[in-house]
Amino acid sequence: MRGGTSKALFFHEHDLPADEALRDRIILSALGSPDVRQIDGMGGANTTTSKVAIIKKSAREGVDVDYTFRQVSPESAIVGKTMNCGNISSAVGPFAIDEGLVEAVEPVTVVRIYNTNTDKIMVSHVPVRDGRAMTEGDFELDGVPGTGAKIQIEFSNPQGAISGKLLPTGNPCDTIAIDGKTYEYSLLDVGNPTVFVRAEQFGLTGLELPGEFEALPNSGEICRLLEVIRGTCAIALGLASDLEDAAVNSQTLPKITLCTTPKNYTAGNGRCIEKESVQAGPYARYAQRYLGVMPPLADRTASRIVSARIDYADPQHTLVSMVAQQPAGEKVMSYVFGGTGSARSNPDRISATDKSTEEMARDAAGTIFALRRQRLEILTGEAGEFYAGGLDAVLNDITRMEDEYLALFLGRQSVVTTTHEIEVVPQADRMSYIVCRFSEQDGLLPDSDLSGQPVVLSFVPEKIAAPIPAPKAGKQQLIRWRVADFAECRLAYEQQELAKRRIPVYQFGVTVTAPAQ
Repeated sequence: MRGGTSKALFFHEHDLPADEALRDRIILSALGSPDVRQIDGMGGANTTTSKVAIIKKSAREGVDVDYTFRQVSPESAIVGKTMNCGNISSAVGPFAIDEGLVEAVEPVTVVRIYNTNTDKIMVSHVPVRDGRAMTEGDFELDGVPGTGAKIQIEFSNPQGAISGKLLPTGNPCDTIAIDGKTYEYSLLDVGNPTVFVRAEQFGLTGLELPGEFEALPNSGEICRLLEVIRGTCAIALGLASDLEDAAVNSQTLPKITLCTTPKNYTAGNGRCIEKESVQAGPYARYAQRYLGVMPPLADRTASRIVSARIDYADPQHTLVSMVAQQPAGEKVMSYVFGGTGSARSNPDRISATDKSTEEMARDAAGTIFALRRQRLEILTGEAGEFYAGGLDAVLNDITRMEDEYLALFLGRQSVVTTTHEIEVVPQADRMSYIVCRFSEQDGLLPDSDLSGQPVVLSFVPEKIAAPIPAPKAGKQQLIRWRVADFAECRLAYEQQELAKRRIPVYQFGVTVTAPAQ
C-alpha cells in the first residue's frame, strides 16, 4: 500500500511468527533484502519503498488498532525498529477499514491508532464510500503523480518519543567542532528525532535535488560531516555508544535535514514554488506551550512580479504595465497592541475583563481543542444524527472557526495583487530607462528609491525609417511631419525578461518634407 510518498508491505500480526528473529528473516525475504535492487522481493530499491506495517486489532481502551512499523535496508540485512513513518501511518486507517478491523462509517471513518514504536496515539480521518476506504479524489500531494483521496491524521503529543523531551539536549541550538570548524545544529524529538542544520554551513543553497547533490565534487565530504553531527545526536539520544556504533546500528535515527531561508524554487515536477508571505499570529509565542507546535515568531514577507506588458500609449509615450503580488495585512481577530507591546482583546459591551496575552492564548487553545472534540463527536455519531446537507454544513463551520483560532497562533498567509502603470517618454539619444525599482520586501518602488533593484526598459531601434528627398526650392507650400521608426522594447528585472514588444517610436524616426498638394 502507498501512504503519502512512501510504500510498504502490510501484514496482519497474526500472519507473522512471534519470534522476532524469524519475523525479521521473513520481512527481509519478502522485500528482497539485502540487495540494492531488491530484485527477488517486493521492495522498490530505496528506503521510501522498503517499509513494512504490521497491524492488529487493539485491546487498548479507546484504540482501534495497534500499528508496528519496520524500516528495511535495501543493501543490508537490517530491520529498523525504533522509528515510525508518518507517510505509512496515513495508510493504516484505510487498511484497518478494508480488512474489517474497524467498522466503516460514511462519509468519514475515524480510526484511533496506537503506534508501538513510539508509544503514541494517532487519529486518522478516512473518507469512506460503500463500506470501503476511498482511493480516488482530487487531493494532490507533491511527490506523488495524479490525485487521490485526502486522509487527515492527527498526532497526539508527538514530542519526546525517544528522549521524553522536545529538546533532548535541553538547547534549541547546539554547536560542534569538526576539523577545526564549528557547525550549528538543532536536535528535536518530535515524531521521529531529527537534526536540523543550515545548508549554507556546507556551501549549499538548500535547493539541491538528490541527483544535483550527488553530482557535487565534495558531496562525499559533506556526507561525512553530516554523519558526524547525526552520530553525535544518536549518542545524545542513547541510541548509540559512539560514532561507529551510530553508523552501523542507528542508521535510521535520528534523521538529518538541511534547512535554508525562504527561497523561490522549482519542485521535482517542474512546478515553481514561490516564497510565502506569512504574518505571525499575536499568540505565536505561546503556540509551543498550548498547542505543541512551532509557529513563525516574526512576519515573513515576500513580493514578486507576476506579469508585465508594454503598450503603445500615443505618438509620444510608451506605457509600461506591471502586476505585482505583495503582502497584505489582514486582521485575524479583534486585538490591539498597547504601549507595552502586549496584545489586549477589544472588550465587548458585556464583559470588560482584562486578560493577559498568555491567558487569552490559553483560552484560544482551549477553544481549538473543544472544536476538535465536537468534530469527533459528530463524526462518531455521539452528537446525534444530521440529515441532508446538515452534516457538511456543520463540519465546514467547525473547520472555519478552528482555522480562525489557529491563525492567532500560526499566523495567516495573505497576498494582494496590484497593477502599476508607468508612462515613459523616449528620447532620441537615450536607449534605456529605469522605470521603477523592486524589492521582495516592499514590492514595486519609485525609480528614485535605491532600496530596490532597477526594472529597466530598453529600446533597440530598427533604423528602417528613411528620409524622403526634399522637394526643389520654389514658391509651393511645404509641410513637415515625423515618420516613426520601429524599435524592439524590452522590460527586464535583473536577468529576467518581463516583457518584449515591437512598437513604433517617433523619437527614433525622421522628419520629412513634402509639397502640401
